[in-house]
Amino acid sequence: MKKIFILLLLYGVSNLYAQPLAQPALVYKDGFELNLLGQAVPLNKSYHRIDTSRYPEFPPAIKKLLTHSAGLVISFKTNSPRIAAKWCVTNSRPGNNVTPIMNKGLDLYIKRAGTWQYAG
Repeated sequence: MKKIFILLLLYGVSNLYAQPLAQPALVYKDGFELNLLGQAVPLNKSYHRIDTSRYPEFPPAIKKLLTHSAGLVISFKTNSPRIAAKWCVTNSRPGNNVTPIMNKGLDLYIKRAGTWQYAG
């Protein structure tokens, strides 16, 4: 019985020092190189929903809301086993009805067999 215990112990210790499998380097794409959906009219290099400069009569509070990227989608296909994202945000603070993650975060969905699934 002691021999089995020692073998298991040595096996466990050897796994502590095993090298992790090498991961291939991530390749980042600019979101503008992918399929951007959700804008009223396509805008050049902008994640705003509407070009507010075209509507000078809009109140400032409305213009500010229309520059939020909520509702925009970047669609792409990949066969990668890993997905990572980098993005920039403003210094704005969330409103009373918005969580910090909702204010500065993003969601990832995967479409499998015609159904969208939340992935992170």
